[in-house]
Amino acid sequence: GRPATSSAGACTQGVEEGSLLPVLASSSKAGERNGEAKKNQDVCFTSMEGGVVVMMIVDGHGKRGGQAAGELRDALKRQLPHIPRGPSATKGLADALLVADAALLLHPKIDAEYSGATCAVLRIEGLDGRGPGG
Repeated sequence: GRPATSSAGACTQGVEEGSLLPVLASSSKAGERNGEAKKNQDVCFTSMEGGVVVMMIVDGHGKRGGQAAGELRDALKRQLPHIPRGPSATKGLADALLVADAALLLHPKIDAEYSGATCAVLRIEGLDGRGPGG
């Protein structure tokens, strides 16, 4: 499967008809401040590769929150191929998050004092029948 990426709104990724793999989807909605809608600064990413599913939602905050969220998502995407399968995946994902966080903090166009992002990442292994670490 190909990764699906979106800024604000929804992203989906499907598979061929008859496949037992899931269709991945996510959606987000802009928040409100004093009853007025704020700009949605969320981005998402889904991927199904080699029996490993990854979904992430990144919530941007601050003046350049949308840009911060996009940069964090992109930095995490670059780290995904380096995460091993099996018991080491937890540490691999934690390391990937640290590398992505450092890239965001050092980004020349994002003032990390006034803008940033937080994320939720879901990673499932074994959808190819090999099982985790297989």
